[in-house]
Amino acid sequence: MKANLIVGVDIGASLTKSVYSYAVEGVAKPQVGFKTACSMVRKLTKAKYASLLKTVDDNSSLVVFDEGYWLVGNAARGETLKLSATQNKYETAIAKTLALVGQLIAEMRQQGVDEVHVMVGILLPMDEWGDRFALEERLESALWEFEFNGVTVRTAMLNGIHISPEGYGMSQMIETETGGVFIFGHRDVTWLHVDNGSITEGRSKTFAGWGMQRLIKEIDYTFKDELQAAAILFAAGESLKDKYLLQLCSEEDLPRLKEAIAEAREQLWLDLCGEFQSTTYRVVEQVICSGGNAYYWQSKLKTLLERRFDGGAGLRREMEERFPALRGSPLLFRGADIYRFACTLPDFPAVLDLVEA
Repeated sequence: MKANLIVGVDIGASLTKSVYSYAVEGVAKPQVGFKTACSMVRKLTKAKYASLLKTVDDNSSLVVFDEGYWLVGNAARGETLKLSATQNKYETAIAKTLALVGQLIAEMRQQGVDEVHVMVGILLPMDEWGDRFALEERLESALWEFEFNGVTVRTAMLNGIHISPEGYGMSQMIETETGGVFIFGHRDVTWLHVDNGSITEGRSKTFAGWGMQRLIKEIDYTFKDELQAAAILFAAGESLKDKYLLQLCSEEDLPRLKEAIAEAREQLWLDLCGEFQSTTYRVVEQVICSGGNAYYWQSKLKTLLERRFDGGAGLRREMEERFPALRGSPLLFRGADIYRFACTLPDFPAVLDLVEA
């Protein structure tokens, strides 16, 4: 049985987000889904790879391509792997994409599918935009044949590979002649300048190292796990809700942690505003703010941008209709860009043409 698989992937530094659709021959409507995965990646020796094959669980994947062996997911977390959130996304994008495609094809095989045609769309950071041609060539080669959890996977290409800069999905929602997109990620903040619906590369900019990761480092407190701390700070919000912060500290330390967060937050926002002066945000008519940490800065962004601020509420409502399990979830903010990007891929099903996976 044959199937067409369309996958949009946002290779996040803290979380890999994907929106996919697959249409199985003889089935009336395609299935669509939203999937996330831990972004940790580790390159392995052949011997280490072989030793892990018997123990890999549903939260991790083992992939082999170009004679390289990779562990992707929760099992790759550890003290020796802290660089995973700081290394270039391009370096690990292929392993993460193959892990995701492998998972989806494994699910499709359970439905009797034995031939898969794949189309992949990837969002790449603007400061890694120059790597897109090499990424496309290597990924296309790897997709023809790779190994997933010890099983050889072969696919055929369906309309090729589509690579766009992070923020492209949100840029397609600009309704004015001039606009912009701020993407607030874990590692970086990105500004995209948009003229008449097209991103102007020369007026766009990545603020490397200015994401949520920087706030965590600025706080005068020692966190055991920076990714966990970032997620909890997001949940705690501006009001610094005790029930979340107590996951990071004792009741005795809570007042000190709150004070440290508040001080670091105000200083970082002041620094960010200084950095943003080098962008065109003041002269455009509409600014869409996205990424998980845009919500964290939302009140300050509204003050900064005034009438130009657009938080993407309409798109999140559409996502909730399409993916009821995401209703009220922070993933609506983190996944908005990849969702809108996936919707622009050729033949991706319209809202009324699908069933939820």
